[in-house]
Amino acid sequence: VPSQAGKTKLTFKEQQEYNKLEPEIEALEEEKAILEEELNAGKLEYEALNQKASRVSELMELIEAKLQRWSELGEYV
Repeated sequence: VPSQAGKTKLTFKEQQEYNKLEPEIEALEEEKAILEEELNAGKLEYEALNQKASRVSELMELIEAKLQRWSELGEYV
């Protein structure tokens, strides 16, 4: 990864990425909220519960990574 020292603005590709990150993060947050609601309802069989809990964990990691990238790119907007 090239050094970002002296960087003053985003490249076209980075700007496109930045513009897409916020809606992606919102969609992931919405999916996570729905899954958490289903998990908290206490009506799932073990296998479904396990799958949804795994997906929530994956979503949390994806959201964190996208938020970090969004923050990095946001420094140059």
